[in-house]
Amino acid sequence: MTFRVTPLRDAADHETTDVVGVSEKRKRLLRMAYQEGYYEIPRRISQDELAKNLDISTSAFSKRLRRDTEQLIGNTLTVKKNHR
Repeated sequence: MTFRVTPLRDAADHETTDVVGVSEKRKRLLRMAYQEGYYEIPRRISQDELAKNLDISTSAFSKRLRRDTEQLIGNTLTVKKNHR
């Protein structure tokens, strides 16, 4: 019998996380992008506009969005990464 342990939260993360392991701060960014139409085709809002709404650079927004999306997908779909 084989078991695999999937962490639901990072022990170093002091912010509360839910069952999918995504903090409230990360959920706010993902929810904002979704509600403003970033994921629609065609997009109703750009990364530039979302970054301005958060008063951060477009580069910082892009990094946060990719990191938060990766964590959400990894925690909900149990996708394994191949580290090389």
